[in-house]
Amino acid sequence: MKKNILIIGSGVVGEATGKGFLGKGHRVTFCDVDSRVRARLASEGHDVCEDYDLNDFDVSMLCINTPTRGNKIILDYLHRALKKLGSKLADIGSYHMVVVRSTSLPGTTEEKIIPTLECYSGKKAGVDFGVCVNPEFLREASAEEDFAHPWLIVIGAYDKRSERELKYLYRSFKAEIMITDDKTAEMMKYVHNLFNATKISFFNEMYMVCQSLGIDSDVVNSMVVKSAEGIWNPEYGTKGGRPYSGSCLPKDTRAFRTFAHELKLNSMVLLDAVIKVNEQRGELADMTQKAWLKDNYIFATDTAAAVAAVPQVS
Repeated sequence: MKKNILIIGSGVVGEATGKGFLGKGHRVTFCDVDSRVRARLASEGHDVCEDYDLNDFDVSMLCINTPTRGNKIILDYLHRALKKLGSKLADIGSYHMVVVRSTSLPGTTEEKIIPTLECYSGKKAGVDFGVCVNPEFLREASAEEDFAHPWLIVIGAYDKRSERELKYLYRSFKAEIMITDDKTAEMMKYVHNLFNATKISFFNEMYMVCQSLGIDSDVVNSMVVKSAEGIWNPEYGTKGGRPYSGSCLPKDTRAFRTFAHELKLNSMVLLDAVIKVNEQRGELADMTQKAWLKDNYIFATDTAAAVAAVPQVS
């Protein structure tokens, strides 16, 4: 069954989302406070609005911008949209799905979005209306293509009915669908972006070293992407809580940091942080192992035998 979908916030994410569902045969209306956005979409033949009646729709998708100012996320635009949406929810007699596509910090949906909708609607999330977090992984230059051909769909469901409703909406997309709770979905989107930022920063730091040595970093990196298990094995290093160890990583990170500092490259902030984070994780692991040994009364003259008896820290 085709759905009537309201896109609230019709920027890059909203436009790509709406056009993607249009391509699947659903009815889509684009809502935006910017008259220029509405005029452009209308000139392309799309249904647009500034105000709306939720009785005309099955699903509302929040694609509101959540900018960062002064190093803090700003939810003002989202809050205004939620107040309006909540008041509209008060006027309908049927179940309605609210899907959060806006990037928000972990806990935002449960602590801010749902309470605001419940306050202004007088209704109960998970009973009178559904809520899901549905993070987007769209590149600005290819947003429409990315939405039409996703590599992963994440549904952070507040309740089982919400999960079923949104999963049904995505049923015709040929991609893996992963179901989780709303807070995990919010966290996952940030980890996704932070990993990309870290990878870019790492290769920029290595570029700086290569430049100082007269080495072509493109040649180095073209080989690294084929040799490094951290790239070709998607599971490598993803089990959090475990410091890197072995005979190579601890010694090579420290040796290269000293080498770079001797070259007067004192801005190796990422490499310094890598070593520091690993040392802190290792110290915590040691503390956990010692506590386990004490609690379980393991005493041995052979230290190696005692340590071998301790379970893996995970």
